[in-house]
Amino acid sequence: MTANKRKYTKSVIESIYSNRCFYCNRKLTDGNRAVDHLCPVSKGGKNTFENLVMCCKTCNSIKGNKTIGETIAQLQNDLNWCHDDVKRRRRLERYIHDFTHAKDLIITIKNINSKT
Repeated sequence: MTANKRKYTKSVIESIYSNRCFYCNRKLTDGNRAVDHLCPVSKGGKNTFENLVMCCKTCNSIKGNKTIGETIAQLQNDLNWCHDDVKRRRRLERYIHDFTHAKDLIITIKNINSKT
């Protein structure tokens, strides 16, 4: 993909998501934005609009090269082992909620697209 095409794709994706993180819905700033593949390239994901979302660097880092389902499972596993740190438990619970909401949204969009 050429630099001009990549820049165009990023700007279109930014406008679609209204400068909000797809996963946690927090406002994106110039220093805290990333384009993420819903299905990672390492797992066969493509550079298509359907597979690309804008997100904050924190959520992008948490997700890494995992699918959303794998990310939720990892966060739940981390939560199961986190007994004493109340702040960390709350943070993990928030991320589980955010990623679960994003997964539900993707399923809804796929269902709508399959009916059209």
